[in-house]
Amino acid sequence: GASADWWNNMHFQHHSKPNVIDKDPDTRVEPIFVLGDKIPIRAAHRNAKYGKNLPYNLQYLYFFIGKDKYIVKSFIL
Repeated sequence: GASADWWNNMHFQHHSKPNVIDKDPDTRVEPIFVLGDKIPIRAAHRNAKYGKNLPYNLQYLYFFIGKDKYIVKSFIL
């Protein structure tokens, strides 16, 4: 598992800015899907800089593939 320091860092970041995009680590969902008008553009520019290309226009298809991971994770917590 992860170290206690890592968990504390993520925990304190979450509670200092809960549900604030780009500040709360629990709201970082860009690897899976993006929402809104500005976040998809920002995520595409960031990914292009690192040579990654994820087709966000198909996110409605692969959301259902990854949803089980998040359902299981919510029951574990």
